[in-house]
Parts: sequence; structure tokens; C-alpha cells
Amino acid sequence: MAVDPATVREMAMLARLAVPEDRIEAVAGEMERILNFMGEIARWEGGEPEDGPPTARRPDKPTPMLSEGLMPAEHIDDSGSVTVPPIKGAS
Repeated sequence: MAVDPATVREMAMLARLAVPEDRIEAVAGEMERILNFMGEIARWEGGEPEDGPPTARRPDKPTPMLSEGLMPAEHIDDSGSVTVPPIKGAS
């Protein structure tokens, strides 16, 4: 599926993204490759996939807290209530 610069501008406006004018052509090419790949996935009927690029899994290592006083997202207080910390930028 061909993606032209006008489509990139329209999608950026709808998504409220700022795409510099000198990047419009490159973003159009990236979007076109993504859509073509999604089309290939949609046509795949199962079975063994062809060899793809090598993948690497990052090790799952716990990271230390950056500062004291932070609350885990799933914090449950003594009464059994779940406390959800505020989300920056949410209303």
C-alpha cells in the first residue's frame, strides 16, 4: 500500500504528532513498509515461519527504585484497597 506525504501529514494531525517537514518522505516510507509487512502477516496461513532476523531477549532483571517514596502501581493498602498513583498528564 503506497503512503504519500499528504497521508502522513493527515495521520500526524489526527494523532497530534509533530513530524518535521524534512522527515515526511522518510516517515511515509516507514509507514509503507509497516503496512506491507502487516499485509504479509494477514496473508500467512500458519505453519512454520520462514527464517527471520535473529532475535535477542533482554534478561529480566529487577531494577532498583530510583528514589525513596515511590509506590508500586499495584499497591494494596492495609484495608485491602488498591491505590493507583496519578498518571502524569492524565486528567
